[in-house]
This record gives sequence, structure tokens and C-alpha cells, in this order.
Amino acid sequence: MIVSSVSTTFLDTAQRCEKKLEYRYVKRYERRVTGVKPERGTWVHELLAAHYQAIQDGKDPTKAVEEAHSQRLEERWDNLFDEEKEALGDIPGQAWAIYERYAERYREADKRWVRILLVEKYLKIPMPQLPVPLGIKCDLVVLDDLGFVWVVDHKVVSTIPDEENRMLDTQGPRYILGIQQLMRIKGIKPKGVGMIYDYVRDRVPAKPQLLKNGKGLSKAQIDTDYDTYLATILEHGFDPADYEDKLNDLSLNARPYFERWQVPKSDERLRQELKNIRAITERSIYPKEYYARSLDRFSCSWDCEYKNLCLIELEGGDPSLELKANFVVRKEDE
Repeated sequence: MIVSSVSTTFLDTAQRCEKKLEYRYVKRYERRVTGVKPERGTWVHELLAAHYQAIQDGKDPTKAVEEAHSQRLEERWDNLFDEEKEALGDIPGQAWAIYERYAERYREADKRWVRILLVEKYLKIPMPQLPVPLGIKCDLVVLDDLGFVWVVDHKVVSTIPDEENRMLDTQGPRYILGIQQLMRIKGIKPKGVGMIYDYVRDRVPAKPQLLKNGKGLSKAQIDTDYDTYLATILEHGFDPADYEDKLNDLSLNARPYFERWQVPKSDERLRQELKNIRAITERSIYPKEYYARSLDRFSCSWDCEYKNLCLIELEGGDPSLELKANFVVRKEDE
């Protein structure tokens, strides 16, 4: 077998391109990292992990998140050149502001979660239907006040996806299947297991600009919300009635910055997904003589770190320079 467990990444790779599967899991090529640039989404994600880990440990989440934020500043930000910081923008400040708004937004709602079961855990769960364990990495698993277990997946996004995106998602059903099995192994009998897609937009609402004459706010289209616009009006001592149309529009049409979707997957959907996992696993975990390429301009350019290596080999070239410059060999599978 080429892996000891099958993760969502493995399953998706196996479906997308056999050659990519060979590079990643047979030859175990991994892109060489020369420097980790801070990313706003990753930063927010780690602050949320610190928040819920502190709650699980019975500690003050605010203090824990402050410590996590300071650690990231020291490790990922303070050593950057000023030009790099300017190019990236105020990622630390933006990430902190997003976290503060998130914590306030869900302060009361989170009280319904009577127990936090897991935070940022990678699990290899034995499944009787599969030849190897199912690997899942859970952001958060909680028990609510009605006895239901929820797998919470934090998704930091530029735009909150629509319902079709959640319908087509395969990660959610896989996580539910894994947690259901884990509950059986541990002898825990919840009323049900479902998925919470916890969407967090990767920005804070923009403030409207003060006009040059200082006598009002610009009504230009900006990415903001009702509360931010109203607070800016009051901050400058203006009359909200003068901005009634703008405020009404924001009240009705502003894009949300946070959304949680509770999605209990049907038994049939879970059965179908388990069949998919088994079929993909059984045809992919054993070594093959030849791994076929799935060449596609969009997928290869957008979603494959092996594109240049693949094209060199496709044309009969020598891949040694590309491998030496850009890849290392991973010692263990995911």
C-alpha cells in the first residue's frame, strides 16, 4: 500500500489525476518551502483554534488568543522587511479585528455548545468497510445542549459560498462518517452527527470616507455593513436620516461577514459517500505500473504544484534540476 490511511486530500487527488497521486504519495515529492509568508486566512484560523482550545482547557480564551497572536507576530511577521509588510498589508491587524468581531458575534450562540470534544485534531479512524483508516483533520467538534455532535469547519473566504457549494462538498460527509465511527469506538451515543460550515469573510467592513469638505460621508459603493456605516455616521456627528437610503440598502443587501450553516447529511448521502470512498481507496492505495495524467489547462495551472515537473517528463526531459531546486522527498505519508 502507498499510504497507511486515506485523507480527503488523498481521495481528491486520486479522483483528479493519477500522476499527481504518484508524485505526492508514491514518490512523495513535496514543494520546497523557502519562507512562509503570513496569510490572513491561516492567521485567523489559528486564532480561532487558540480560542476554542482555551475554552476546552477551562482557560481564558482572550488571553490565549493574545498569546497565539503574539507568537505569530514573532515567528511570521517581525522578521519581514518593511517592503514585504507594506506589500502584504496589515495582516496582523486585520486578522485580530476579524477574530474580535467573530468572538463577539458568537459569544451567546457558543453557550449552546455544552462540551468541546476536539480542537484541531488529525485522526486516523479505523473503518470496517475500508482496508485502511480514514484520515480526517477536524477544526472543531462540539456537543450541543440537545445532545447532537457537530463537526465545525472554519472556512475563511472572500465570499460566502451558496447552497450548491455545500451540496457538492465531499469533505463534510467524510468528516461525519469518521466522527460517527469514532463515537461508536468510544461508546458515545449522540442524538446525531452533523456538519457546521462556519464561514468567516477574510476582511472587516470598510468605513465610508469623509468628504473633502468635511460636511458628510461618501455614498460610494464599498464593502461594508449596516452597523459599521451607522457607527461612522454617529462618530462624525451626522444625522442618520440623511443617509436613510444607504442604510436601508445595507440593511437589505449587505453581504454578511459571518455565517454558520448547520447541515445534517442524510443517511443515504452518507451511504453513497462511503461507497465512493471505498471505490476510490481500493483502486488507488496499491502501487501501479503506470499512473495516467489528467491534463487540463485550468486544473494543471491553478491547482497543481507539479505542473512544471510533469511537463518536463511529458516531453522526455531531465527532471533532476526541477526536483533539486523545488522539491524535497517527504519521509512519511499524511
